[in-house]
Amino acid sequence: MTKAKTARGLPDKIASAVGRVTHRWALQEHWLKMILIHASGLDPKRGRIALREPRIDEHLTIVGDLLALQSIRVTVDLKALTKKLASAKERRNLITHSVWVRHDGVLGVQETRGTWELGPGKPRASKKMWPAFQPVDRNYLVKLRKDIDETIRLSFGLMKEICDAQAAMRKKSR
Repeated sequence: MTKAKTARGLPDKIASAVGRVTHRWALQEHWLKMILIHASGLDPKRGRIALREPRIDEHLTIVGDLLALQSIRVTVDLKALTKKLASAKERRNLITHSVWVRHDGVLGVQETRGTWELGPGKPRASKKMWPAFQPVDRNYLVKLRKDIDETIRLSFGLMKEICDAQAAMRKKSR
């Protein structure tokens, strides 16, 4: 087995694609925060001060609970969106927080989170001790960006549904 060599620089197209993914994820985090703020019934300034950002797997559960308290139903499948968000975040974290390497001439990252399953009855082995090599090319990054764009689209639709429902409730109570 050959050792991977640290990549001292990334090709421009790869670096540019990593930047686009990072930017899109920051936008996704913004929309998630705005969804939580609106579901809480706070204005954005108070919400940014008062609310902390929960983990991805908790975020939409909290939003769902807040909507239930207001008797608001939405068409967006919160569990499915949570799964898509978790997958996108994991892949985004892999490319932004990992060391980039070349292994047998192929560019990728060292995956150091998780464990290796060595088989029944055998102990697990940490990837921190034996990193996995994850090849990353432009196609991988384009797919990731498109997956994040899909979660942004769904998140924006969710926020619109929440705002519309709350506006209808305010109008009805007048």
